Amino acid sequence: MSCTRRAFLRCAAGGGVAAAAAALGGCAPGIDPAPLVEVPAAAGGRLTLAVASYPQLDRPDGAVRAHGPGIEPPILLVRTPAGGFAALSSVCTHKACPLGTEGFEIVCPCHASRFDQAGHVTNPPALLPLPTFPASYDPATGVLTVELTAAAGP
Repeated sequence: MSCTRRAFLRCAAGGGVAAAAAALGGCAPGIDPAPLVEVPAAAGGRLTLAVASYPQLDRPDGAVRAHGPGIEPPILLVRTPAGGFAALSSVCTHKACPLGTEGFEIVCPCHASRFDQAGHVTNPPALLPLPTFPASYDPATGVLTVELTAAAGP
């Protein structure tokens, strides 16, 4: 499958010229990178967010790429079917394109690699899983905590 001109430009805007050039061989039409949002600085390797401040996370399959001081590359935060959250690398392990979502799947707009919310590859060309971060959500306070120093995976 080849990218349309619009998809190529979308890839270029979301992942830089190198990622967009790599996207010429194939792409996931209609998939955009998750929205990039600014978040507070992580303190002591821990990111703490008031989920209500990020309306994209309000729906069951919502997702954002969280970026802030000390968070590079951004962290992909996705709402799980059970109402909790998963935190993963926001960069595809195949060609480093920024990731988006389709339903409860994580999708690379550049080459259509797919991952589950645990970071496992469900559709190549990516072969390596996404690094994940422990995340806990307190529904009573609406606070999501991500342990940035405890990444698992490649």
